[in-house]
Amino acid sequence: MPVEQERNDVQSSESDTDDPRADQGHLARTAGEAVVRVAADLDRRLTRAAAPESLTATEVRFLRLAADPVPQSSLAALMGCDAPRISTLTRNLEARGVIARVVSRGDHRSRRAERTPAGREAGARVGRRLADSSPLLGVLDDHELVDLADLLGRIESRAAELPVHELP
Repeated sequence: MPVEQERNDVQSSESDTDDPRADQGHLARTAGEAVVRVAADLDRRLTRAAAPESLTATEVRFLRLAADPVPQSSLAALMGCDAPRISTLTRNLEARGVIARVVSRGDHRSRRAERTPAGREAGARVGRRLADSSPLLGVLDDHELVDLADLLGRIESRAAELPVHELP
């Protein structure tokens, strides 16, 4: 259901209940469902934009995060995956010539992932293709994009504080 219709439904139902938590719960579900739909759409678009480079959406995210040399342990945290997955991604992308593992300047035991020139070029091509099809551009102005990024960042921070309940 479009968000505008949901907004109208919520406004018309506000008088039906005296419990503000019920309305907030409904609004949170509506917003959450919209976020999930948009995230899925963006992931599909990223997957399509990455395909001509023979990259996956995950590999493109890795390349983007490795724009500046970053320790592999930091990449794991940023991507929300474990260290073995980052090692596999790094090894695969290194074999394809888009990532190089370099010794960290401060700690010679540590390795950082760094994009190669080929990795920068591939990332730029994917970025251009994604920008051409992004639903975020042309709908939101610069201030709204900043606000959206801020709101999503706040939600992400709060989510990190909350336990994830396991399904039975």
